[in-house]
Amino acid sequence: MPLSASQVFADISAQQPPAQHTALMGTAAVLGGSVAGLLAARVLSDYAERVVLIDPDGPVTADDARPGVPHGTQVHALLPGGRRQLERWFPGFTAQTVAAGALEAGPESRRTYVDGRLKQWPLAEIQLTASRPFLEAAIRRRVLALPNVVVTTGRATGLEFSDGAVSGVRFDTAEGGGVENADFTVDAMGRSSRLSSWLEEGGWERPSMRRMTVNLNYSTAIVSRDEDVPKISIALALNTPASAQSPEVAGAIFLPIEKDRWIVMMGGYEDPDLAGPSRTCGRGCGETSRRSSEA
Repeated sequence: MPLSASQVFADISAQQPPAQHTALMGTAAVLGGSVAGLLAARVLSDYAERVVLIDPDGPVTADDARPGVPHGTQVHALLPGGRRQLERWFPGFTAQTVAAGALEAGPESRRTYVDGRLKQWPLAEIQLTASRPFLEAAIRRRVLALPNVVVTTGRATGLEFSDGAVSGVRFDTAEGGGVENADFTVDAMGRSSRLSSWLEEGGWERPSMRRMTVNLNYSTAIVSRDEDVPKISIALALNTPASAQSPEVAGAIFLPIEKDRWIVMMGGYEDPDLAGPSRTCGRGCGETSRRSSEA
């Protein structure tokens, strides 16, 4: 009897990982080595004899924004639910990342303003703050330490099909091309995914795509700070378009991150008639981007 939606949600929201490894398949392939791909590989490691992570980006450090994550230098927030899942799959994750430089902030240290008015913070949980490259590197170290997870540094170029199902992944590496046979495949390539084209090549109807422009600009800078973190260490100020004194101002946020630094982001609404290409400046001056989403 299939599980109900509520039971599936309860299972994936549990605090403890599966009690034991249950091999339900031989090889699982995960396309893309960002946070989604890394966590997919961690989950599959409990159910596959072997997990192959196909990632075009080579080894990176905690200070590097990966080429596959163009917004990696922007402000990122680890929400309580995500932190609980990281602890579930990697026991001791919080303690290890704090020991390496991440910071913990309780509700008394956070302030949120909407249209200039102080709002009650809805969560009493402690928040973990760090840069995206730092957190991703910490996750990657834990995933790659698993005995049945291997990495192929290469770019997925297509899928193999057999009996109406995906049976393998074609990929290119610096040494040449190859095929990884797989019993189960996860696409975690994000916006660079070519899954629609691959399914169409395999005889399926191409999924429709709708592009929606958000018209929101934001710019992030990282600056040094004193060793001591002040009592109020996280502040978020938001303006709704109708209430903003200046229609271009969307808001700002600052929070502490590893290596005695602040990360600060400011955002603004953009006139769609003046929208131009995304813009990026050097590592020392922050990054500015125009967001859009695809569905």
